[in-house]
Amino acid sequence: MKEERARLKLTQPAVAEAGGVSKTTVVGYEAGTHPPDAVFLSRLVARDLDLSYVVTGERAAVRAGSSLDWELFEDVLEVVETFEERRGRKLPVKNKTRILRILYCSSIAGGRVDAGFAAAVFAEAA
Repeated sequence: MKEERARLKLTQPAVAEAGGVSKTTVVGYEAGTHPPDAVFLSRLVARDLDLSYVVTGERAAVRAGSSLDWELFEDVLEVVETFEERRGRKLPVKNKTRILRILYCSSIAGGRVDAGFAAAVFAEAA
């Protein structure tokens, strides 16, 4: 987490504000005393946080377009479109793109979309 904050040239107070938490909470995340929650991470992904790096320690495969897991991406897209159908309206393109990126990056390590994480991301988007 600390390395990613440095890459983004953000201070701990700036990360805390962007993520909707206290600076003390950010210090705890960076020290590894407790993991960040999905809402915090989704807010920082909107600020270009590499979620794959934070979760797995490896940079997102998305950066190299040829290594995109298209089957996983289709699964993520299906989850997002199902959310839109249940809500009865389409997401604005910018929001849909952000959610696709968040869910795809969080799904790379496990190879599948985590329903609990997706629900938290959608709750934040609603």
